[in-house]
Amino acid sequence: MQKKTNKQSNRFHNNLNKVLHDNNYLSSRRLKRQAQVGYQTRADRNKKIPAIFNDLAKIGYQLPRPSSFKEKHAFALVAYWQSKGLDNKTINCRLSMMRTVAHWVGKTGMIKESGRYYANPEDAVVHVVNQQDKSFTQNGVDPIKVINTVLAEDINIGASMLAALAYGLRFQEACQIRPHVTIQDFTFEILTIDKGTKGGLTRILPMETPFQRDVLEFLKSLAPRREASVIPHDKTLKQYCSRFRYLMGKHGVTKKGLGVTMHGLRHEYINDRYKELIGFETAIRGQQPGEVTDEADKYARRVIMQEVGHSRTCVFSAYGGNCETSKPDFSKISREHALAKTVSDNPDTSDKQT
Repeated sequence: MQKKTNKQSNRFHNNLNKVLHDNNYLSSRRLKRQAQVGYQTRADRNKKIPAIFNDLAKIGYQLPRPSSFKEKHAFALVAYWQSKGLDNKTINCRLSMMRTVAHWVGKTGMIKESGRYYANPEDAVVHVVNQQDKSFTQNGVDPIKVINTVLAEDINIGASMLAALAYGLRFQEACQIRPHVTIQDFTFEILTIDKGTKGGLTRILPMETPFQRDVLEFLKSLAPRREASVIPHDKTLKQYCSRFRYLMGKHGVTKKGLGVTMHGLRHEYINDRYKELIGFETAIRGQQPGEVTDEADKYARRVIMQEVGHSRTCVFSAYGGNCETSKPDFSKISREHALAKTVSDNPDTSDKQT
């Protein structure tokens, strides 16, 4: 162990920057498929990975190069972060980034499961069940009223907010949505979500409700060409996102303002969609134990998570909470909107996308 400093050497950071440049576009969870990660993930890695190695320097570990990183450093970092009062979710996120860096420098598998690095392995368990509804309406905010206010100032930003509400999109997806990229089904027009997605994965979403179809036509009116998004032609994605965040702050769409964020529109969609599908509220909105069958609950979760771009149905708990379900009773399962599952299960669909 060497003398403590506040950061690694300039030479180390030059080498680390090269590692980031060569690998940062790759998804850590889909490395075999070489899938790409989103803009925000890359930005987070560029900021936080150098900071992690600087934390190592602060506790006396000066490394000559990124490939000198060893498992013992993970133990030391977790102990340091815990002494600084960091919550377990933050520590686990940093361990995940360390796991990714280890793969990049040829040490795949060196960083094990997070619990290994805690004095008490149970501390590594993070419960992601939502305890508070983060949607607009449940926090006393009318999403349409807020969106109309934004539309009056910037029609494109307001349109992206409408897309997030109508389709449950993430921030980057709402910014980069291409409304003309659709598939015409016998019953519905199907929107392709292929920009700004996690891991660069494409998904499809049937336009089943009048609101969804009206929003799609409005979005099309703002996109001049088939491949165009709703971003004005004289703005880059970075400029558009910057203005988006500025307007959210100006109109109070922050936790300190109205008590909701842009992501609350995604929460709105997921919780509303659950009731549309099976006729019951989510646990976070008052579902009672035993009120919904296990089969109905799983059906709704599966369909919704497919629609919003999550491969794991357990993630639903971060939006709608969890509630004890009852014994099977298929009579309570609504078949309304089941096309989402039908389309996703159709192996020929991907060949028809444009």
